[in-house]
Amino acid sequence: MRKILLLLCILSITLTAKAQLFSKNWIEGCYYDTAGVKHQGLIAWDPPSANNLFKGKGDNIFYKNGKKGEKIKLKNSEIRSFLLKNDNTMLDSFVVTKNKDFQKKPFLMVLFNNDTKIYVSYVNNSSPNMAPNAAGLMMFSPGYSGNIIKYYYGTNPDSLTVLNKKNFVEIMSCLLAGKPNVVAKIKDKTFKISKLEELLYFYRTDQYPKSML
Repeated sequence: MRKILLLLCILSITLTAKAQLFSKNWIEGCYYDTAGVKHQGLIAWDPPSANNLFKGKGDNIFYKNGKKGEKIKLKNSEIRSFLLKNDNTMLDSFVVTKNKDFQKKPFLMVLFNNDTKIYVSYVNNSSPNMAPNAAGLMMFSPGYSGNIIKYYYGTNPDSLTVLNKKNFVEIMSCLLAGKPNVVAKIKDKTFKISKLEELLYFYRTDQYPKSML
């Protein structure tokens, strides 16, 4: 009986692993190749797993020019950036970094696009899913179970400095200095690094996101 139960457990794990391997979460979007040419279609991407000890350098996305199109695997060395539609009006933008510290996780999401930009790096232990963002809209990026999220800032994706609790007030007050009311909310700690996306929503709209009401 024990052998049968063990066999069933192994079979269940194997089937689950295969289902995760071959099921892709295709999202409307596009990618830009290294020549800057735009390719519209469907994109599938799973952030790299923190538990994958045998993973080599680099990452990849999958692309189809339509629902019935051929699935094409694209390495990070073959693309410049890609975008994923998260609702009817917005796109999540990802860029490729050549920074050597990000060889196993070269895709960075752009959270704030100005002279000095804010990027986020995702590493997770499970498949991504759709989840509400700060505005209450369905968004691709935050919906990870067991996620590891790290923020960075810099003028480009190759020159990055970590954004953390120690420098959050100083850096964000500088980056968002154009709106004194927003800076005041940073300094009085209404917005901490754990609410960075909510802060950026407040900066763009002058309204608190639904998650803070």
